[in-house]
Amino acid sequence: MLCVHKTAPFVSTELLWTQALFRRFPTGYNLTMVRFLMVLVALALVGGAVYAVFIRNDNPAAPLGTVTINNKTFQVEVADTPLKRERGLSGRDRVGGAADGMLFVFETSAAYPFWMKDMKFPIDIIWIKDDRVIGISDSLEPSTEPVPSSYLPPDDVNYVLEFPAGFAGKYSIDKGAEVAINLTNAK
Repeated sequence: MLCVHKTAPFVSTELLWTQALFRRFPTGYNLTMVRFLMVLVALALVGGAVYAVFIRNDNPAAPLGTVTINNKTFQVEVADTPLKRERGLSGRDRVGGAADGMLFVFETSAAYPFWMKDMKFPIDIIWIKDDRVIGISDSLEPSTEPVPSSYLPPDDVNYVLEFPAGFAGKYSIDKGAEVAINLTNAK
């Protein structure tokens, strides 16, 4: 007599999970769910890109100080760290918030070069040494060159003001004008 033992075939755990998953939902639902998840991921990527390019501001407004020239006081953003000075007004459509311009503060006097990298609007640069305007570079246009031109002060400076183009003329700011700078609110 022939005796045959029936043994269960070997089935992997992975196969069991796959079968359980597909038995749980109808086949069409699984394909629809996969497509839905792919669309959801694509929308998240597009949304993140839109946020990064159009909404998020990597160069927010800096704290405000005041600069008085010709008895007229202006609110200015203060760029007093290497990172703030490097960013300056780059990438912005205009000077931010309540500020009229941006004041670059340097600990030591030197002939610091300035360029219009990633600028989106024309500016006036006012070069200041201690408490006097020593030069003005007015109506400087944004550069479209990969490496924009640099602008240098006529002598060493310890402050540099950037205002929208035409500002120096509008407020009669000339070489030799006395300057008072107050940074107490900028810290």
